[in-house]
Amino acid sequence: SDTAPPTASSGGDSSGGADLGWMQSYKAGYRDSQAQWAGGSEVMHIKSHKGKLFAFNGYWKDSHYTPQTPGSSQSAQVLRLDEPNGTWQVDLDTMAEGRPTHMKGNIMHTVTFTTDSKGRPVDRTLLVAASHSDSVSRGPGPQPSTAISFFIRHDDASPARWSATQLLPGLTGGRKVPRDIEIHTDTVTNIARIFLLCGDSGVISGAWDEEQQTIIWDDHTEYPGPGKKFPVRALGMT
Repeated sequence: SDTAPPTASSGGDSSGGADLGWMQSYKAGYRDSQAQWAGGSEVMHIKSHKGKLFAFNGYWKDSHYTPQTPGSSQSAQVLRLDEPNGTWQVDLDTMAEGRPTHMKGNIMHTVTFTTDSKGRPVDRTLLVAASHSDSVSRGPGPQPSTAISFFIRHDDASPARWSATQLLPGLTGGRKVPRDIEIHTDTVTNIARIFLLCGDSGVISGAWDEEQQTIIWDDHTEYPGPGKKFPVRALGMT
């Protein structure tokens, strides 16, 4: 909205301490310190990660989002806040580096791998995000094929950077909207596997490759299997 941000109240809480109330931390619609547009019509997810706060926004019903003309469109962004009284900065533009447009940030999560793809011990905590790709390379039909874009933040790089992988590209599999992320250690192989719930398409699985410093994903969904999809949209797993 265009209303002024709320100010802190001067009341007290139940323990007798000062109640600092609420302050508005982000108001979409400005250029950050790197001249990138910080916008969005909604914030989909907020996560703390290694001393910083991250928010994944969306551009649903926002006139800045025009996937028909990607050259002039905005796309979902991960924003970063370094300190409580700081200004939110654009940490990831999901459309940068020639990637497709993404209307909203569907999921953002912190995951920890305790073993790698070979079952060896590791200690790797990552901030990851995923979003439905609104347009990728066209298939044989009149409609563009769809996919899920999966993003990993590499904190150890200087400066920190994001890498992107496209999962399940193609014309089949229904509506590919990522809904949940979980880590599960296989008790037989001792491999910590990441599972991504992909909406209609099912569940795809991967593991951390220590040599390549990335997640290696299966080519097809693990469940309900290649060429199949859920009869209804799946929204969560545990």
